[in-house]
Amino acid sequence: MFYRIKYMLKKKREKISLIFERFCDNGREMSKKEKLKKYLIKCFCHPITILKKIIYKELNIDYVEMVLTTRCTLNCKGCSALMNYYKKRSDMDIIKNIESIRKITNSCNSIKHLRLLGGEPLLYSKMFEMLEFLKKQDKIKRVTIVTNGTLLINDDRVIKILKNDKFDVFISNYGDTSSKKEELIKQLNSNNIKFVIKNENSSWRDYGNLENRNRKKRELRKQFTNCKVSCTSILDGNIYHCPRSSHGYNLKKIPLKEQDYINLLDENKSEKQLRKELYEFFYKYVPYVEACNYCNSATKEMKMIPSGEQYKKL
Repeated sequence: MFYRIKYMLKKKREKISLIFERFCDNGREMSKKEKLKKYLIKCFCHPITILKKIIYKELNIDYVEMVLTTRCTLNCKGCSALMNYYKKRSDMDIIKNIESIRKITNSCNSIKHLRLLGGEPLLYSKMFEMLEFLKKQDKIKRVTIVTNGTLLINDDRVIKILKNDKFDVFISNYGDTSSKKEELIKQLNSNNIKFVIKNENSSWRDYGNLENRNRKKRELRKQFTNCKVSCTSILDGNIYHCPRSSHGYNLKKIPLKEQDYINLLDENKSEKQLRKELYEFFYKYVPYVEACNYCNSATKEMKMIPSGEQYKKL
């Protein structure tokens, strides 16, 4: 139980940090930021909430990502989703995607926020079918499409669904590289679709190549605890603790251990068994995942590089 509480507190802190970084004005003084951050953590990490989850085993998933496609309009250096490693780009199977979500919703109380990613998700050939399914899932409270600002929405059926309050669009902003962002903003505004455009960033984290770092277990535990990436990722029927893990395994570059993922589409698992596995996945203490050994996050080796800088055209 001690490790479960410890891990849940870490997850709560990560959640509050993400909320804070999203809405905090970068111009504020660090002292004010730290004070507000500590206050929010204290409010949201109330022990009664934690005990309620432990005793009643409520499974309310705060945040999860789903990869729809490895096709992309860009070829960014240091892509956190490892798109530049894919030699063959393709869409994920719509049946697997829908069944993965169905399995999770049947096994949990709610999903507060689901983000649809790529590659570039607006290239996904089955986007309408995916959104139509998600619209009917009452347990999913919010769905966000994350786009790089290089495409418009070219399907009127998708535009119609996105008018629903459950949906919104997040536009990454890579400056001139996000060549259609202004047109996309006009399209979204004219159709009353909710959206957020990220402030233009001059740099982002480079997590390094996919070579094995051969770190000691003590180093890996420290790295995983200090990692700022809290992005549970669904890819091709599996759910992983981070996108580095999901794409690394999909590329056959990173091996996996049992604690790193759950096979959502295992027909031999009952709904009760999957719920138990998901509960442990989100709340049980995890020392580290195998992907940590293939990543520079939360280490001295991690560097900052220009965001959205392109390799040669695909």
